Amino acid sequence: MELPKPFSLICTDAQHTIRALHSLKECQLHIPGDVRLLCVSNDSILLECSHPGISSVNFDHESKGYRAAELLGELIQSGNGTPVREHFPTKGIISRESTAFAVPREPQLQKMIQVMRTWDYDLPSLDEIAQQVGMSRSTMARKLKQHTGHTPGELLVQIRLEKALEQLRIGSETLAEITDRCGYGLPSQLSREVKSKTGMSPLEYRAYWKSQ
Repeated sequence: MELPKPFSLICTDAQHTIRALHSLKECQLHIPGDVRLLCVSNDSILLECSHPGISSVNFDHESKGYRAAELLGELIQSGNGTPVREHFPTKGIISRESTAFAVPREPQLQKMIQVMRTWDYDLPSLDEIAQQVGMSRSTMARKLKQHTGHTPGELLVQIRLEKALEQLRIGSETLAEITDRCGYGLPSQLSREVKSKTGMSPLEYRAYWKSQ
């Protein structure tokens, strides 16, 4: 089935936009001639690239989504492919250490995140982390779930992936070396997680950032 052109596509953040651009290029579709592409962007890329972590704005996502649909309708009706940027007022500021997890205010949990971020090569066990921050594993899990909605294991997986993405962006290590350094069992496991996160293979992701 062939879609009428131009057709419209909304991407919910910068990473989805990167995936869409690669997919459209593979399909030999052009922007804005064939596709009206609208990116409803957040600051995930900035958060991912920053160290130490920075603050994240808290948007009214429902209003932003409705306005994005209105803008897309206007683009379709006008036939104008000129890029536009519209800023929304924020509801507040969220302190973050990663693209997915807000930083808890409790000192023990802040220390837990610091411990999770300082390892190299040997991925710490959750028991080791709990011992270093002076909590039992069950108490650590309960408090983190209460403050962030996520488990320590989920946070550790996220931090491990962020370490790997950082090495791909700024380092020159091979995929096998990054696999070892970031605690992955096999390069194929790392490749799957990078692909799931970014829509690109590790080599594509590195090439993209080196070209910027």
